[in-house]
Amino acid sequence: MRFDGPLLFAAADRVFEQMRAVRGVSVVILRMSQLEVVDATGARILGDIVQLLERRGVTVLIKGVQPRHEGLFRTVGVLASLRHHRHLFTSLPDAIAHARSHVRREAASA
Repeated sequence: MRFDGPLLFAAADRVFEQMRAVRGVSVVILRMSQLEVVDATGARILGDIVQLLERRGVTVLIKGVQPRHEGLFRTVGVLASLRHHRHLFTSLPDAIAHARSHVRREAASA
């Protein structure tokens, strides 16, 4: 899922509902590099999304957290909600390669 523009109080619930509807995937990449503005509610909802997906067994990878958002994401627990600290990426090709490695491992163990 790609986040463009702001993630503010007004849109946070809609985004959460969209992510709750995600089915049939084992890995999700949340693309943050185009996220312009995020408030505390938006960041909390993002943390809730990560926790929801991880509880359902979906690996969440986050790509492109901007430095101006990183402090808030750490404060509200978005980054701590990731299953592994290596699930945070600066490059989309690296995130995609990592996602593919998860899918290959799952296919090999099935």
